[in-house]
Amino acid sequence: MTALPKDRLAAAPTSTTWPRFAAMMVCLVASAVLLDAWDRPVPGASMLWLDFMAIMTLGWCLLAPGAEWKLESWLTPFDGRVFAALALAMLDVLHSQGDSARTAWLHQMLAAAVCYYAFVGRLRHQASGPDLMWLPFGIVAFVLGVQAIFSMSSGIAVLARTSDIADAAWVADFGVAKTLVFATLVCAGRAAEPGALPYWRLATWTGAIGCVLHGLAGGIPMETHALMRLNEPMYFSTTSVTLLILIPLTRSAWLLRRERPEERSRWAGLALGFAAVAFMGVLGEATGGEGVRVLTVMGGAAVVVGTDAPKRLVTSFVARALERPAQAMSKAA
Repeated sequence: MTALPKDRLAAAPTSTTWPRFAAMMVCLVASAVLLDAWDRPVPGASMLWLDFMAIMTLGWCLLAPGAEWKLESWLTPFDGRVFAALALAMLDVLHSQGDSARTAWLHQMLAAAVCYYAFVGRLRHQASGPDLMWLPFGIVAFVLGVQAIFSMSSGIAVLARTSDIADAAWVADFGVAKTLVFATLVCAGRAAEPGALPYWRLATWTGAIGCVLHGLAGGIPMETHALMRLNEPMYFSTTSVTLLILIPLTRSAWLLRRERPEERSRWAGLALGFAAVAFMGVLGEATGGEGVRVLTVMGGAAVVVGTDAPKRLVTSFVARALERPAQAMSKAA
């Protein structure tokens, strides 16, 4: 990656109405993933809350004021890998003769891909885009961390049971723990930034406690016997494509530390998160489920948005919104 040209240096929008709506859309995607872990919009049906959010984000991207209809606004450096993963997932479904688990994985990947292109197409040229793409990680880390703490208060068996319920809904193996590790690492990078809001430290510490509790409840088995499955053609192909996606994402996130030095710690955290997902995928088998898939997609969108978005000459809209009440109180005093 090369340094950002001067014409990409821009101040954030003076009005916070647009970024607030964009933040709502990003947060709703994270909320949909969490709802899918313990609830479904139609009991007994395959429909996901994530499906509704994929449709909403696509409509928002295409129909909201200022929507980009040019093809180049949707193209990203990872398109070939994304479509290769989708094609391989379709072949896996056909090879398994419609196995329910593999069909669910394809379902999740299609919905996540729609969200990926919607957010990239909408946020890649917005100065507030990189800030917005971090919100899902904070929400997931905080909620799953609190859930782990409350479950553990009733006993380790309760935490294991609630995690198993979520894993069954996400069609994952230790998906809650893997998702929590990923989200916590990304939040830690954001919390390490100078002037970071206290929320990020709260989400990081809550997620870290949740990771420890999940470790006590069984953790994420990391066993080399998973490597023995690499002689299976479909498993080898799936693992290869997963690494072909995660390794470039890790490298791109790490390089963004130099392009956006004021945000260097957040990109380092995202790079470590991607590396952790790759490690857990190889030794813990690539079955992180909906949580890991959607957060990986959101992280990939963050990399694309961070590469193309103008640099900010002012603080983020979130920080400005929180500063206004304090400024009003000081003036009143």
